[in-house]
Amino acid sequence: MAKKRFTFNVNFNRKWNLTVGRCLELGIVATGKDIEEAKSNMGDLLVIQVRYALENDNMEYLYQPAPKDKKGNVIFIILLP
Repeated sequence: MAKKRFTFNVNFNRKWNLTVGRCLELGIVATGKDIEEAKSNMGDLLVIQVRYALENDNMEYLYQPAPKDKKGNVIFIILLP
C-alpha cells in the first residue's frame, strides 16, 4: 500500500500559562505546558484523526474546520487539565 502524505497548518499561541495549538484544517485543539509538549500532543491527535478516516474509508470525516460565529471569528473550546 502506498503511503499517503498529509500537510496541516497549526497555529500555536500562549494562553492561560499553556501553549495552545489549533489545526486550521481540522479544528483540533491541543495544549501543553510548553511548545514542545503542545506539538507532541497535536501530533498524536493528528495521527489518530487521520488513521480513523483512512481505516474507515471516510475522508469526509477528516476535514472538519473549527466553527465560526456570525462575524466569521473562529470558535474553539479549550479543556484545561
